[in-house]
Amino acid sequence: MRTADSEQKPQKFVILGATGAIGSELSRRLVQAGHDVFLGGRNQQQLQTLAKELAAPFQTIEGTNPEAIERCIQGACGKLGHV
Repeated sequence: MRTADSEQKPQKFVILGATGAIGSELSRRLVQAGHDVFLGGRNQQQLQTLAKELAAPFQTIEGTNPEAIERCIQGACGKLGHV
């Protein structure tokens, strides 16, 4: 459900750590505000659950690996366009 403020253009966000308490709540609030999010995190099952709830694309990622972060950003660009 999108409720973006008509004066604010929807933006695109990549949320790493999306399955944590802060990341998941931030993702929910961004989607509720009408923005597009791409979810990244280590726990695939939790990512799938959150992605289904938010109708958002996701990718499993180990956030301490620079190459994995680069692949995640490339995946986000592929799903959301330029981020």
